Amino acid sequence: MRDLADVLGVSGRAITPLVDALESDGLITRRPDPSDRRAFRLTLTDDGLGAIDHIARLQQQISDDIFSVMSAEDQRNLTRLLRAFLDAAHGPGCASA
Repeated sequence: MRDLADVLGVSGRAITPLVDALESDGLITRRPDPSDRRAFRLTLTDDGLGAIDHIARLQQQISDDIFSVMSAEDQRNLTRLLRAFLDAAHGPGCASA
């Protein structure tokens, strides 16, 4: 769970209620780690995998809706500008998130 908290950028205290809620909703299972008695292994359930698929489809639909009003050239320009922005944000001298 500490690894998950690190990836999400939250404290260990903040991750516990999130994991509790996901487990309560049947989206993950939590089992003791066989190599570390203080740790747990989190696993997505079939319902959890289904939720991820559903969210990915919604994200794609939203993106399609947003970009459908833009010309192909505008989409390419936006992509180029966003890449430049991300490169600058992660370049030398910038704090990484």
